[in-house]
Amino acid sequence: MKNCTRIIYFILLLITSFSYGQKLPKFVHIEGGNFTMGDERGVGNKDQRPTHLVSVKDFNMSKTEVTVAQYRYYCKATGATMPKTPSWGWQNNHPIVNVSRQDAIKYANWLSNKLDQVVRLPYEAEWEYAARGGNKAKGYKYSGANNIADVSWYDGNSKNKTNAVAGKKANELGLYDMSGNVWEWCMDTYGTDYYTNSPKNNPKGATKGDAKVIRGGGWNLNATFCSVAYRYGATFDGELYDYFGFRVVSTPKKQFLKEKGSSTIESPYLGQKTPGLIPEIFAEGIVSTGLYELFSAFTPDMKEFYFVRYDEDDKPSMILIKLENNQWKKSIVGPRIGEPFISPDGNTMHLGRRYMERTDTGWSEIKSLGSPYKEFSIMRLVASSKGTYYFDTMGEDPIRYSRIIDGKHEEPKAVNIDFGKHNAHPWIAPDESYLIWDDQRESGYGNADIYISFRQQDGSWGPAINMGEKINSSRSDSYATVTPDGKYILFNRSIDKDNVDIFWVDAQIIETLRLKNKQ
Repeated sequence: MKNCTRIIYFILLLITSFSYGQKLPKFVHIEGGNFTMGDERGVGNKDQRPTHLVSVKDFNMSKTEVTVAQYRYYCKATGATMPKTPSWGWQNNHPIVNVSRQDAIKYANWLSNKLDQVVRLPYEAEWEYAARGGNKAKGYKYSGANNIADVSWYDGNSKNKTNAVAGKKANELGLYDMSGNVWEWCMDTYGTDYYTNSPKNNPKGATKGDAKVIRGGGWNLNATFCSVAYRYGATFDGELYDYFGFRVVSTPKKQFLKEKGSSTIESPYLGQKTPGLIPEIFAEGIVSTGLYELFSAFTPDMKEFYFVRYDEDDKPSMILIKLENNQWKKSIVGPRIGEPFISPDGNTMHLGRRYMERTDTGWSEIKSLGSPYKEFSIMRLVASSKGTYYFDTMGEDPIRYSRIIDGKHEEPKAVNIDFGKHNAHPWIAPDESYLIWDDQRESGYGNADIYISFRQQDGSWGPAINMGEKINSSRSDSYATVTPDGKYILFNRSIDKDNVDIFWVDAQIIETLRLKNKQ
């Protein structure tokens, strides 16, 4: 009887394993909820404490880690190269290994287009919530059991290699291998003390640090590393590991903009929930995808949003998201042709030394501003409601301005502000009451910080004011833009060498700094 049972189990294992050799991942819908995150058992490392209450939204998670077959299908579809073959060789129903976090993000972005959904890596809080069993959690130490051998491939049973996904018992949500087999990349930046100040609602990781969160443990490690609370920060220095893999999540349809479909407008900002006084990623999965997304330009009526994205092959394109018939739709305008800024009247898109004019069908051909602007190495040129230009010169000199005098722009002059080094990417208030830019100073928070100066009553400019640690981080923060309604600031933040995202924050900080400047 025992032999019969073993044979039946082996056949079921083969069937299950074969089913996960498919080309695309299968997803489990996970209802959001509250849970206690961290080491509840009092045996974990300091970075797992203090335990704290966390709330996450609904999401979908792939049942298994992304397999060799699924990643191979992606490589064939895109021309990407398979990673280095592990010592045990490639087996279709095993998890893919030797992939960097950026490799995983590129796969997720490709899958987003393939499935017509927003696909990404999980945030650490989502990962732990799912590993614990979500709203069906039974309090297990590992994902789905207290006996690790029931749910995990680890150093006690793996035979020093990965094993077929879904070869062990699933957890309460029907997810496999959340404990063991391979470490899984998350979206978050890792912080050893992050749990001491993590927000309750949908936390998204530390704002400072180079390491990225990985979760779940792997085939080469003991049971301690495979618990649902264990966390680790990994840095990528070019070396790949045969115990690093990943799984993906997707956002429920009601929360995302479909590439070829639409999203009912919930707000004028691509249907996004607006931020508070702490910067948040803007339109995650729609605009900010883990690649290089740069610049932010809304038209005055807030019905068009332009930005630039560098794809997996580092090819930049200008992308438009437009509101039509109460639906947001995305399209590619063409290759990057500059840093877009749309004039307050909406009639001109400035692109550094060049520009386009609004036409009945869109935009005109690209035109040159001519002299004297063609003599300057301009990255970003912006204009006030009066038509005054403000522009940088590759960060080497002070910001310059050029007013309209007798119907013509005057010779550019330097703005008289105490600038730092590498002054760049100005943004002028329509009424010219304040100027925002980014530069570098020893007193700053990161490699580049965002500054503001206010116009004084006598017409001069006030001192340069760092916009503070809530806006600026230990990384590079730049390209600030204020939405046409004056309510929000959008800016770029460098996440790592392969990822620049667009963030946004309540523009109340401007009025707060203005009041301080008057005191």
